[in-house]
Amino acid sequence: LVIKQRCLRSIYLIEGLIEDIEKAESHAKGV
Repeated sequence: LVIKQRCLRSIYLIEGLIEDIEKAESHAKGV
């Protein structure tokens, strides 16, 4: 269970980083 929680947490963090990168890219293209 602990390992599963760590995996889910890392996946959640990675997805959050990807979303931030995509937002930054869209802002750069808009400018």
